Amino acid sequence: MRLREYQNRSGVVFAVVWSGPAMPDLQKLLGASYQTYTTAVAAANHSGLKRSLRIATSDLVVESEGHMRAYTGRAYLPSLIPAGTSPADLR
Repeated sequence: MRLREYQNRSGVVFAVVWSGPAMPDLQKLLGASYQTYTTAVAAANHSGLKRSLRIATSDLVVESEGHMRAYTGRAYLPSLIPAGTSPADLR
């Protein structure tokens, strides 16, 4: 599993990016934001098998895709992204 954390100048983690053969433990990765994530997933309409997921709230964005042995994704807190950095930079 490859896991990358992004921190602002104050040392606060504002994003995580992952890739690997299995999905990471999102509860551990998202910490206090995990409840926001689970609430947004429950509210989303997920009919059938989906290979990708995008949850976007004002507080949290989680994007995940893949299949067995090839998962990628990222999660970030939009309000904490430093000036001059865009979500596209989080790879």
